[in-house]
Amino acid sequence: MKLSTFIISAALSAAVNAQNSFTINTPGSSVVCQPLLITWAGGAPPYILSVVDGNNPTGAALEELGSQTGTSFTWKVNVNPGKIGLKLIDSTGLTANTAPFDILTGSDTSCVGKTSSGSAAPSSSVSGPASSSSAPVTSTSSSAPATTSSSAPATTSKPASSTTAPATSAPASSSSAAAPNAAATSGVNAGLIGMVGAAALAILA
Repeated sequence: MKLSTFIISAALSAAVNAQNSFTINTPGSSVVCQPLLITWAGGAPPYILSVVDGNNPTGAALEELGSQTGTSFTWKVNVNPGKIGLKLIDSTGLTANTAPFDILTGSDTSCVGKTSSGSAAPSSSVSGPASSSSAPVTSTSSSAPATTSSSAPATTSKPASSTTAPATSAPASSSSAAAPNAAATSGVNAGLIGMVGAAALAILA
């Protein structure tokens, strides 16, 4: 009997603590058609967020702001000026309410009565480590030495041209040297024949 009483009291205490830790923050005064940041803490997502009459928080909702999975929402105020409140219900059925606060008249009232709009805060913790995997991809330098060692020994054909130079120039000068010797010999012979002929004529005379 004492054990069951202890279990029941512990469960009631846990429920009370959960209720106390689930809160929605009361914003300051806001202006019609201006963004209003709404924040809360505790509870279990998803949450159902709604706008209620500040003078009748248990009455019907003035605006339904939809299901939320985070802990903040920015709402573009689309209700008439007056006193309103915010109501938040978590997935276990716990309810949290703000205190009543004022919506003031602004220069723009074009959004009043239209479909409510807003945006949840972006989750910045997901995209942080994703960009670190692409950095080392550009550090591959294996293609640099591929063009250094293949073209250097290709210039080893110089000795081939130096062997052909002395082959044709030496005998060409020996044939031209014999030409003046033959001309000189024929000149001497012609002179001797002329002298012999002249002597023969002198004797005959």
